[in-house]
Amino acid sequence: MQPAWRQVLSPGSVALLVAVLLGPAQSALGASTQEACAALLMARAKLLEMVDSRGKGDLDALKREVYASSAKLEGAVADLTGADAARALEFRRVWQAFKRTREQEILPAIYRGRHDQARSIAHGIQSERFEKMKAALGCQ
Repeated sequence: MQPAWRQVLSPGSVALLVAVLLGPAQSALGASTQEACAALLMARAKLLEMVDSRGKGDLDALKREVYASSAKLEGAVADLTGADAARALEFRRVWQAFKRTREQEILPAIYRGRHDQARSIAHGIQSERFEKMKAALGCQ
């Protein structure tokens, strides 16, 4: 089985994430959109790591990383202006449902040891939402 981050990050997504983290990227996306995409990918990857983690000690650290990436994502989306403002609006519609499911279903299932239930949700409806959010932001 592939590590969780490999299930989320395609080669193009890895390149975008590295470019955003290491310096300015040459892309059609604006800086805030690039930052939002990178944070979205990181938040998703860390959540999938939580789903696959069996050690309770790792869960709290991963959860902090999920929340930090989510906060960075929300900040970057809030900074979108002009033509990208429409992207932000479309993104937020899906993001709210994504966060609600994460908080009310996935995280409680993980902390109760119901990893199969959490995995089913994460790879089901949340995967569909993740793809919609990536498309809304124009992520690769």
